[in-house]
Amino acid sequence: MIIKIMARNTKSYLMLSGCLLMGAACGGEETTDGPTAESVAQQYAAVVYALYTDTHAAAEDLEVAVKALVAAPSAATLDAARAAWRAARVPYGQTEAFRFAGGPIDAEDGPEGRLNSWPLDEAYIDYVATASTSGIVNDPSIALTASNLAGLNEGGGGDVLGMGQGFNEEKAISTGYHAIEFILWGQDTSANGPGDRPYTDFLTGAEATAPNGDRRGEYLVVVTELLVADLATLVEAWAPDADNYRREFLTQDPNEALKQIVAPMGILAKGELAGERMDVALDTRDQEDEHSCFSDNTHVDIQMNAQGIENVYLGTYRSVSGPSVQALLRSMDPTLEASVTAKMTEVMSAVMAIEAPFDQAISDPDSAGYQQISTAVDDLFDLGDLMAEVGPALGLGTISVALPE
Repeated sequence: MIIKIMARNTKSYLMLSGCLLMGAACGGEETTDGPTAESVAQQYAAVVYALYTDTHAAAEDLEVAVKALVAAPSAATLDAARAAWRAARVPYGQTEAFRFAGGPIDAEDGPEGRLNSWPLDEAYIDYVATASTSGIVNDPSIALTASNLAGLNEGGGGDVLGMGQGFNEEKAISTGYHAIEFILWGQDTSANGPGDRPYTDFLTGAEATAPNGDRRGEYLVVVTELLVADLATLVEAWAPDADNYRREFLTQDPNEALKQIVAPMGILAKGELAGERMDVALDTRDQEDEHSCFSDNTHVDIQMNAQGIENVYLGTYRSVSGPSVQALLRSMDPTLEASVTAKMTEVMSAVMAIEAPFDQAISDPDSAGYQQISTAVDDLFDLGDLMAEVGPALGLGTISVALPE
């Protein structure tokens, strides 16, 4: 099952249409005997580029909606910005299958930490129920520039903000999707729904429901612009016919490239998605461990992460299709391929069964929702273990599916 997002970006449509017209130009060529490591790597690069292109286009749509909200705050413009945020998470969630490979997204100087860090300390950004003047928004001494907010991300501003004893730098997140999410929804204090920040939080004067409405809007615009700029670097890094990371990736030993494709599927399935994002929440039953806790979008995040793994395994995304890990594995170990494919189907069925709100499901171990999440965790663990077997089966040697230290 593939959830599609129709980006309003003409360049994206032209690129994908060109893939259909040129066939193998957007993927790798197959030999008469089937796919090769090289052709699978070429197809993977095409999938990566298509997804990052759509992700960037969706972020641009979010930027337009955010600026409309800030220019004219109303219930309608706030709803539109929230809808654009949800839409933007659909392609981005699928790109997380490209992590853990030493590529541009999470290289030492990569943007991943600015894009998707979580969980975040809400009081680091803005007011919360227990502190009405907390956070960067409410500190006029902090200039709201992209460089400042990027520098404050992941703990850079604890001293500046006087966060005091108990300050957790890992939760001091100031940029990315979840910072934007918090500004749009506010804290989630509802038992059955997401946060409900009023649009009047973005106003000034008598109608304002919180101080610094102008700074709140300015913050929102700046972090959204930074998000778009960071995603643009990933599109450039994977663009075809350029002197960039994609060229470096495709000119290395094909088996090394294949390792960088296979291992991240297992790491995301077992270590990150099942382990960090789902099993921890099941264990703690704490809303703070929910991935998109302000918008109650966590079930979609999970589904899109799993969809990203399936995209890589099948070598497909929307109209981009070609030589795949699945086909290569089938040619070398059909028994293992059948097991992996069957487990992938089980995973997709299990994650699609997860319903919102995630935070309420994890709160009750006896609930059907809790059991749905638990089943998905078990299936993802199994898929990760199977991916560890794929490495030797493809002649790649041992691969680890544990999260990097």
